[in-house]
Amino acid sequence: MSIAQVMNYSPIKENIVKLEKSDISGNSCTLDNLLYANVAEIYFELVAQELLKTLEDYFLGTSLNLTVPNFVQFLNFLRVNACLSIEECIIAIALLKRFIQKQSLKGVQLLKANNIGTFLIVLFIDTIKIHRDYAFKNSCFARIFDIPIRVINQSELAFLRIIDFDTWIQQETFSRLFQDILNVLLIKIEH
Repeated sequence: MSIAQVMNYSPIKENIVKLEKSDISGNSCTLDNLLYANVAEIYFELVAQELLKTLEDYFLGTSLNLTVPNFVQFLNFLRVNACLSIEECIIAIALLKRFIQKQSLKGVQLLKANNIGTFLIVLFIDTIKIHRDYAFKNSCFARIFDIPIRVINQSELAFLRIIDFDTWIQQETFSRLFQDILNVLLIKIEH
């Protein structure tokens, strides 16, 4: 399933509309206020650009049908539904890069243009699990994205096997990735 298919899937679009309406009435995540939402929007755009660049570098010459606005919509959907944080986005970038590197070292290619949507969902599920003391169950994400739980579980296991279950992100790696995004933000502000 591609990310465009995920975001254009009717139940998800309906959930986005419902969630946007509930956002206005104050029924969103308790940590999410207007200031955070505005800051998150800016960071999510930069995170989306970094994720897209990483994937485009990996899929050199392959049309992914991914756009920054699609990615931002996906990230905002996760922010509203699962309180996705900016920190978790940075962790996801690090895990994506690790996955691509380890996949290459092992001589396998599990990440393909036709499964990128499912892969991104699993990437963020695992990121949320890594970052939090309490996370949603895979069955919750299966319902949200209308993907069979079996597919999510198998994809998650394949992802973790490729990265050798190495989910720890060094502080230096996190800081460097965060600084890279801040630098892009500063350049945007200056122009």
